[in-house]
Amino acid sequence: TSSKSYTAGDQIYLSYGDDKDDWKLLLTYGFSSFDNNPNALVFWTWEDLLEAAGQVRPSMFSERVIQSLFKHPQLEVYTALSEQRATFSYDAKTQTPRDSLHTGLTLLTSLATQLGFPQDDALPQEAMKQLIHNRLAELQECRRQDVNKNNVPSKWQPFLDAVRLTLEKEEDYLSAAVA
Repeated sequence: TSSKSYTAGDQIYLSYGDDKDDWKLLLTYGFSSFDNNPNALVFWTWEDLLEAAGQVRPSMFSERVIQSLFKHPQLEVYTALSEQRATFSYDAKTQTPRDSLHTGLTLLTSLATQLGFPQDDALPQEAMKQLIHNRLAELQECRRQDVNKNNVPSKWQPFLDAVRLTLEKEEDYLSAAVA
């Protein structure tokens, strides 16, 4: 349906949505726009944030503390298993955390203070670097495990090529962020 009337021969434009990153486009619609997409987003979960915090501050965010935080009623919104699950996003083109990620990183500092540790202003930046480092390792592992083209039906090759390009583009953006 459309809010506008069209006649035969009129050009019609289709919007796939304003805030779709390349992975969402690829996995939902079967294509990715790569360099033309203004939404070069990287998403992390609450688990990813806590893992990064545990890697950069193991004394603050031990495995026991992390497991307790997963069960904390006020943090349940971050761990609920559903399509509406809260995620933290990072604009890879501008190399800046979006509000959700900024809030998550700030929450780490607040949690550390509540756990009895002194104010640690470096924690958000170091956790952010660790998040990027962890994602780069994931991307590189995905590329190492690339599917052998000879064992895949030819009709799947365009999609697999798009997956490869999307992996490479995300890796390029994140590598530039740590350079």
